[in-house]
Amino acid sequence: MRWTVGRKLGFGFGGVLVMLSMVAAVGFYASVRANHNIHRVNDMTVDTAVGADAAQAMLRARMSVKNFLISNTDADAAAYEKWKASFLESLKRSKSSFSNEQRQTLVAGITEDFVVYDATFEQVRELIDERNRIRAEVLDVVGKRATDEIKEVLYQLFHNGQAAYVEKVMPALLDLLEGRLYVMKFLGNSAEGDYERATAELERSEELLGQVVAGISLPEARELLAKAHEDLVTYREGFVRVHDLVLERNRLVFDTLDVKGPHIIELQHEIQESLVDDGEAVTAQAEKEVKLAEAVIVAVSAVALLLGIGAAFLISRMVTRPVKACAATLELVSAGDLTQTVTVKQKDELGDLAHGINGMVTTMRAALGDVQGATHEVAGASTELSANAEQMSASMVEQTERMQQINAAIEEMGRAVVDIAEKSVSASSTAQKAGDSAEQGGTIVAQTVDGMEAISDAVASSATSVQELGKRGEQIGEIVATINDIADQTNLLALNAA
Repeated sequence: MRWTVGRKLGFGFGGVLVMLSMVAAVGFYASVRANHNIHRVNDMTVDTAVGADAAQAMLRARMSVKNFLISNTDADAAAYEKWKASFLESLKRSKSSFSNEQRQTLVAGITEDFVVYDATFEQVRELIDERNRIRAEVLDVVGKRATDEIKEVLYQLFHNGQAAYVEKVMPALLDLLEGRLYVMKFLGNSAEGDYERATAELERSEELLGQVVAGISLPEARELLAKAHEDLVTYREGFVRVHDLVLERNRLVFDTLDVKGPHIIELQHEIQESLVDDGEAVTAQAEKEVKLAEAVIVAVSAVALLLGIGAAFLISRMVTRPVKACAATLELVSAGDLTQTVTVKQKDELGDLAHGINGMVTTMRAALGDVQGATHEVAGASTELSANAEQMSASMVEQTERMQQINAAIEEMGRAVVDIAEKSVSASSTAQKAGDSAEQGGTIVAQTVDGMEAISDAVASSATSVQELGKRGEQIGEIVATINDIADQTNLLALNAA
């Protein structure tokens, strides 16, 4: 394949364009990847926000549960329902937003745990409601009523002079009051020691009352004390039921709520950590891709720059050197030096130009040789022409002399013709003589014709250079014709004379 200048330029700058296209492609790819990473970061930001909303809602829900366990108020229960709805909404958004399989698994675990957590809290609420009902209907009413009943019995016994029974009923009242005190403490702190102490005090009070009831003689006091004993039994049984409810509530709180709640928060933290890790990974990957793209762009740009400089240098050198060589050779040739040639080995348009110049110089050199040869020939021809001119000049002199002789001969012949004419009258007598004279005149005429033809040939050979001789030649021709006519007439006369 012939590497022309156009192809060299095309390949050189085409390579630069390819490099620049690679830079553009790398930049475009880096831009696409950066946009992709930005979208991923945005998605993870949204996921993080959703996860944070869910975690916040769960924390507020747990706080509402804690408050409810302490205060047992409807406001805290309503607050739990509010944050529960917010948490479930955030959880739903998390399910539709998260694309990571691990996070989807964590969301599924959170959902399962919260279902158990919510169901357990409902059980706790039922237990607390039952406890509050028993407390409101039994402990707060029956305990106080039993205390008042015992006090009334003591008052009746004291006024009726039964001091011995007063001394027996008074410890039961004190035990009941102390039992009620530990009941209140237990209801406040759910301490098992307070429960045992309260139960012991109530049982002892119940036992003492049972022992005293049968010995009281006053029917009204005995009946009232028996009723106080029944109320005390009801109070103790109610407290035991409250204790059981509190134990069950505590078991549910400790075994489920206090386990599932933190576990849900832990799973949410894992989601957040997963999002943070993915965000850091995406950020690191994006930074790595940006750095790689920058390095590739710098490297390819440097290569493109070097290639462009190299291509420009090589192409400039391939173009300027032959052009300078051609220009230098042409300058020398224009100065007259036809020995110079262009030495260019390139097989392109510049090589063709150099070969053309070399061919032109060769042609000019050959033409100059031909001109020089022609000059020598012209010089020889000029010498020869000069000699011919001299020869012609000599011939002209000779011809002039002959012409003079011819004129003289013509005049002589004219006179002879006149004589012949004069003598033709007496042709009969002088026929023989005239015949001889005619033959002699014919011979002379023939010799004259021959001489004239020679003169005519000489004149013809020099007619191209001497115009005057041409004119005289014509006159001589006319004279020859006249002489021929005279010769004819002389011959005719000779025949007639014979």
